[in-house]
Amino acid sequence: MTGRFATDCCGMVLGALLSLSPLAARAAEPCTHETETIVCRNETRTIRVIADSTSPSARYAIGWIVPSAVAAKEFERNPEDGSLALPGGEPENVIVRLRDGAVISTMQSKHFGDHARYNHREIITIWSTDERLLLVWSNDKWETLASEALRLDGRGELTGRDDVLALVRRIGKERLSRRTGTDDADLHEPLILKERLHGTSRIDVVTALITPGSENGFTFTITLKPSDERRSRPLRAVHVGTLRK
Repeated sequence: MTGRFATDCCGMVLGALLSLSPLAARAAEPCTHETETIVCRNETRTIRVIADSTSPSARYAIGWIVPSAVAAKEFERNPEDGSLALPGGEPENVIVRLRDGAVISTMQSKHFGDHARYNHREIITIWSTDERLLLVWSNDKWETLASEALRLDGRGELTGRDDVLALVRRIGKERLSRRTGTDDADLHEPLILKERLHGTSRIDVVTALITPGSENGFTFTITLKPSDERRSRPLRAVHVGTLRK
């Protein structure tokens, strides 16, 4: 072979070998579709996307980080669909950018599997159509474990977050205490039944206030306006409905 021809051939062979290399494929496509879900991997962690959490354009999603220190026997693999879960675990949840697997932000929720619902544990995700506002809440049977609103800019950078559950809990218990005239409000916990977005300017939240272990309680609707850091305005309620049994 001449020097130029040999160099070209070696380059072609090397390129072909690299294209077949798992490491090269992983670098080019850090997020890949697997049996049940999308999985994003790098050298330090594995993120598995939670069902029904992908944004409208499929640029972003909510995922759970697979704890590396947990023994393999602690995980459950569904033989029917290949999904993975860590029952009883509290893995970190994150917003992940699916183009490159980058973590945009951590979450308050601690959902532990590929499916959005496991028995009474459930995570619900709602995106605005422009993907600049994201609502996420996580429920157990008797109460909401976390609920927050997160805002992204056009580049996918986190610009703000609001603790929806904290405000709903405070206002709900204040209203219940005034209605009953007792301290019973401290025995009730909020269970968010529904959230709805009006663009990026309003959030409707339907909540039940119940005593854990009992299905009796009160419901109310609250309309929230997300915070605005530019105007130094926090998350606030613009309407609170009547408590109903």
